[in-house]
Amino acid sequence: MSNYLSIPINENGVVVDDNIDNLIRAAMSTSFEFSDIYVYSHGWSLDATKMMDWYNRFAIEYNKANIDLIAQNNTIFQSPPTSKTLGVGLHWPSMISENENSPIDYLQQLTFYTMDKRAGSVGEHGLYSVLRLILSSDALSAYKSVRLNLLGHSFGCKVVVAALEQVYEDMVLHKIPDRPNVSFNVVLLQGAFERDLLDEHECYGNVEHLNIRLLVTRSDEDEALQTWFDDAHFNLNFFQLVKKDPNKRALGAMGPTDSTRAAMGGTLPDVSVGPGFQSTSMLNQDRRLVVADLTPIHRSRGTQQGYAKFSGHHSDIFIPEVYALIAGFLYNNNLKPQ
Repeated sequence: MSNYLSIPINENGVVVDDNIDNLIRAAMSTSFEFSDIYVYSHGWSLDATKMMDWYNRFAIEYNKANIDLIAQNNTIFQSPPTSKTLGVGLHWPSMISENENSPIDYLQQLTFYTMDKRAGSVGEHGLYSVLRLILSSDALSAYKSVRLNLLGHSFGCKVVVAALEQVYEDMVLHKIPDRPNVSFNVVLLQGAFERDLLDEHECYGNVEHLNIRLLVTRSDEDEALQTWFDDAHFNLNFFQLVKKDPNKRALGAMGPTDSTRAAMGGTLPDVSVGPGFQSTSMLNQDRRLVVADLTPIHRSRGTQQGYAKFSGHHSDIFIPEVYALIAGFLYNNNLKPQ
């Protein structure tokens, strides 16, 4: 059984649905006992219509990847993964205007700094409040286990990690119950924030202390992160005479730092995702941090056209190989060697 909530969040990180508290409390009742909760956060330059299209496409194709995984590899499953799921889709204002005919939409590319900061606020306040409601539900203690699967793309990755940082800090202060039956699976697709922010003592350095697994993707063909992200940050710091720092490059361009990798228990060699990539390639990827290189699959798909050519393959994530990667990562615990 599948259920879905759409949650609107304004530019200040405030959830603008007045009934959301009641909806989440009802959803977390023992009547449902979800085994998996999927939370999706889009990135920059998506209006509400495109957001729904992205989430719908992802949900259907991801479920298809799971079905294919079971059908093709049922002999290596201890038991097929069955679940009652809740989907939570966030929508936050990542555009100047959602009026497609608005002349100011042509200025969207000048909003990098605004949306960068806004993504942090949306996560720290908006998504955090949603996760707090879920984790504070009294009924959750009766659940056998529940996996919180958080997926972000681009600036949406910053939304996710900003929320998780707040969750950890409030768990330490006992404002949120520590839930041993809850695990966090986090997918950061082409993350548009500095790669060292997951390091210890940095903004999101406490995320690794949660009961968490991370999948991080990167690509040499992501022009938005390989070039424009760097230029934007260099221009921001130009008058401070700050040199370009490799640790300040985008997560989706370079992957995590060595410091983050070590803190997460080390990583196996990065997963290379090329044409025909299968979920079973994730069988031995049981570390807390998995880094996947999308460069091969992006290169195989040729040069992007139209507006997408400006950003390269930054949003080129709706492809079977990426769904297979995510399916294998999220269900890695269900896969057993023959």
